[in-house]
Amino acid sequence: LVFLIFPFAVLPYVEERFEVRFPHALPPMAGKVLFYRYGPPVESLLEECRLANSPLVILEEDMDLARSLRDRGYEVVFGRLAGDPAVLAGVQHARALVACAGDHANATCTLLARESGFAGPLYALANDPLYRLPMIQIGATDVFTPAHVLGAALASRASARINPPAEGMHMLGTKAGLAE
Repeated sequence: LVFLIFPFAVLPYVEERFEVRFPHALPPMAGKVLFYRYGPPVESLLEECRLANSPLVILEEDMDLARSLRDRGYEVVFGRLAGDPAVLAGVQHARALVACAGDHANATCTLLARESGFAGPLYALANDPLYRLPMIQIGATDVFTPAHVLGAALASRASARINPPAEGMHMLGTKAGLAE
């Protein structure tokens, strides 16, 4: 019974007790790029920053993802922006800010950063293209819609390969149709 209790009860407690704690406030941000949340759309941008030796900080709200990012060598701050807006204290000195969360969280980050005095470039990613204009109006320098752009790029490549090009709607029967 002792052999079963140790790995399931004692070992996780010891790991949690002696784990290195994440900072809950931004470090000095002079010349650094702040990434709000991590995701596949910013993976290549993070790698480009790393190759260019550009200092960066990732503000992450998911503890498991924050641990993974720290293990990969990134400087990570753990905090929940909606619950503690003070986590953005010091953002006004950052070189740039990239928001890669959901549309509403990105809007919250944009508003809080601008209210904190951040005047640099603020780039946000939007899942829905309808959020582009409102996010620009509340302070984002530019808003990108990766899924929308990817879909357009794939459609343009498919159109060039379809011979003759698909134009308009063509009925393929009573239950299926083809549209570009």
